[in-house]
Amino acid sequence: MHVWWDRNQEFLTLPANNYHPAVSLYPPKSHLTNISLLFQSITNKTFIMKWYLAKIVFQIICGEGDHTAQFDEQLRLIAAAHEDEAFEKAIRIGMNEEDSFYNLKQQLVRWQFVNVSELYYLSELIDGAEMYSRINEVDDAEAYISFVHGRAESIKNKRTHQLLNLI
Repeated sequence: MHVWWDRNQEFLTLPANNYHPAVSLYPPKSHLTNISLLFQSITNKTFIMKWYLAKIVFQIICGEGDHTAQFDEQLRLIAAAHEDEAFEKAIRIGMNEEDSFYNLKQQLVRWQFVNVSELYYLSELIDGAEMYSRINEVDDAEAYISFVHGRAESIKNKRTHQLLNLI
């Protein structure tokens, strides 16, 4: 298998028996503006991987569901040869990440996959490109602004996303 990014047409070669379309490699930061992945399988079929952004929706159901409906909308980066494959991969991710557990009140809490509600092709990765936008209507503007400032302060002090290592 070969992994290729097109800025300088540099190749990395990996053993053919390690072929997997979800291989994750981190090129140097100088190469992040226009990344293409080229995968070559044992049968010498060539797949040019494209990047897609998928919104995967889960419904959160606590107990018998006698509460305000809750939905978790997750934006996921998907590498696929074409849109149909990206959609199928996003569905598989959603189905595989359904989960359930018991809360402190011993009520069953379920993360139930609903579907993939949005899928966008990313023609290139551009620094500062808008990936998601949502307009919030709130009753208390000051409380919302205070909440946003609190979240920013947590990011600044590195108190959020400590379990995720994205780089």
